[in-house]
Amino acid sequence: MKNEYTIYDDYVVMHIKRRNGTLLECYIDKEDYEKVSSFPFKWGSTWRPKIQNYYCVATIYLGMVDGKPKNDRIYSP
Repeated sequence: MKNEYTIYDDYVVMHIKRRNGTLLECYIDKEDYEKVSSFPFKWGSTWRPKIQNYYCVATIYLGMVDGKPKNDRIYSP
C-alpha cells in the first residue's frame, strides 16, 4: 500500500489525500489490514451521495478490452 497509515492497538487508520489537498481517514480493523496493505497501488476516495459520505477505493487496471482500457474498483472492507 502506498498510503501513509497509523497503527493503533486494535485498528489502523489509512490516510488518504484528496486531489484538492484535504485529508481523509479510513479506519481498518487490524485483521483486515494485511489484505488492504497487500494492494500494490494507492487507495483513494469517492463520494457516495446515497450515504452522504466517502468510500475508500482502489482502481485495478485489467488491460485492454475491445481497444479500450478496462478497470475495476475495489472498495475497502
